[in-house]
Amino acid sequence: MKHILLRFGKYENVTNSGQDGTTIQFPFAMVSADLVGLPEETIKTASKRMTVSISRTLCETWGHDGDDLVLILFEIGRRKIIERLCQQGQISDDELVTAQQENVCPFDPKQIRQPDGFEENVEMPSRIGF
Repeated sequence: MKHILLRFGKYENVTNSGQDGTTIQFPFAMVSADLVGLPEETIKTASKRMTVSISRTLCETWGHDGDDLVLILFEIGRRKIIERLCQQGQISDDELVTAQQENVCPFDPKQIRQPDGFEENVEMPSRIGF
């Protein structure tokens, strides 16, 4: 099985003035886990960004803002890029994710780790080719 290591960095609020909502950008690095610690790790590491947006209305419906909202957006985006990576085998350098309309917030922010320094080892599904 092939594994990909995702390493997230310090997030940035990139909400445009006048935007009716919030947009947070989460930078991360992506490298094949079997290269970690080897001399070629640095050269084979790709820098990527995950940008997650949520409408003001949805923020109000969920009742979260500030640090809690950042954690929730991180979890939404993290799960979405892992899903895309596993389905497509690759992701773009700048992944865009929008929080979906749900009546209740899907995550408890107290149970989500801080994005800065978070690492995740993603097991890639086996591909059968003909």
